[in-house]
Amino acid sequence: MKEQKSPKKSLIYYYVIALVVLLLLNALIFPSIFGTRVTEVSYDAFLAQLEAGKIT
Repeated sequence: MKEQKSPKKSLIYYYVIALVVLLLLNALIFPSIFGTRVTEVSYDAFLAQLEAGKIT
């Protein structure tokens, strides 16, 4: 008789692979694709940029 593998064990491998792929995408690929960064500025600087139309 053949020994059957547990379906839960192979499912865990798929979850681990999916998690690693998502982490790599979030850390390396997506920031370079979108290229927009959030910078922290004071409220006065934010209002000045908003009135000048620099913020979309």
